[in-house]
Amino acid sequence: MHASLLPLLLSLLLPLTTAAAAAESELLIDRTLTHKCARATKNGDTINAHYRGTLQATGKEFDASYNRGQPLNFMLGAGRVIKGWDLGLLDMCPGDKRTLTIPPELGYGSRGMGPIPANSVLVFETELVSIAGVEVEPKVVVPKESLAPKEEKVEDVKTADAYMAEAEKAFEEKVLKEKESAAAAGGTGTEAEEPVQQENPQEEVVKEKKAEGTEGVKEEL
Repeated sequence: MHASLLPLLLSLLLPLTTAAAAAESELLIDRTLTHKCARATKNGDTINAHYRGTLQATGKEFDASYNRGQPLNFMLGAGRVIKGWDLGLLDMCPGDKRTLTIPPELGYGSRGMGPIPANSVLVFETELVSIAGVEVEPKVVVPKESLAPKEEKVEDVKTADAYMAEAEKAFEEKVLKEKESAAAAGGTGTEAEEPVQQENPQEEVVKEKKAEGTEGVKEEL
């Protein structure tokens, strides 16, 4: 009875094992920066690409073209690089950046390579610099300040005109006030003169008495 169940169990486990192996060998592509272009990469293109490679297990960097300041030049899809690169760098535009997580089956496999141990999962930060024979499309960036220069100049002129109008109005008001003041001063002839001081009646009586006193003194003399 147990012997008859064993093939059935194996038949059930086999798809699960195959699916797990396929998941482990899957290439993961993270498109970190993308651009629009008329011509993306395809097999047979000679490209220039920057990269930085690290081990997924430890995060240790094992190679980087950035450190040398020179991108790697190779033909895409010709088997001159690991399979993960040939697949992961297709349909890229110049300036695009991708992070490739490459399983051993698409990398260096069980043999390893230099500082890369056998059966290592590799993580590559890649950047497509150029495609040979394909002109780089110009990227025109229009600053916000230059979108409406004419409108700004018109606003400046309007502001200057407003200042001139206000100055002329203030000058006219000042001249009008001066004319009104001059007309008011010369119209009656008395408003501009100093007021005549009126004598106090009591002071007049005192003056008369003083005058009488002086006359009496003169008579006695």
